[in-house]
Amino acid sequence: LGNWVRTVCRMPLASAPATTRSVGSFQGKKLFGNVVEAWEKREISKVLENRNPAHFEEFHVGDTIAVRTINPYTPNKMMTFAGICIAIRNGLLGKAFIVRNHVEGVGVEQQFAFYSPLLKGVQVVRRPAKRIRQRKLYHLRDAPPKATAVSVSEAELTRLPKQV
Repeated sequence: LGNWVRTVCRMPLASAPATTRSVGSFQGKKLFGNVVEAWEKREISKVLENRNPAHFEEFHVGDTIAVRTINPYTPNKMMTFAGICIAIRNGLLGKAFIVRNHVEGVGVEQQFAFYSPLLKGVQVVRRPAKRIRQRKLYHLRDAPPKATAVSVSEAELTRLPKQV
């Protein structure tokens, strides 16, 4: 079966040793390691080169944050969404977080890709009084609007960029 696969695919059947987990690399004509992970790390480094680290604060689940993004419909305008971070999904390029707020009595959630080029800044407005031990706060979806409504004035947002 191995010779049949080699002749049909016309590719060398090479793989990295099972004990090591490495980022993709070429050795001669053979490919070793995780190529997708290498590509994702390269893309992340490209995005981080263009970012101003002063505009991005470290935050955790349960923090009240304000997120400033470029409006995808009008690229010359900025859009701010403030709310409680209810979840953070880890991963390389797929890292994302969900922010929830109540706007005019309706619960609104937005998911932001952490390494999106449209993301221009994240500022922590308030931290919870007690440390949050849960990784996902999906129970806030069932909470009354008064418990999760967040209002943030523009004067509080001092670390976020003002223009595109």
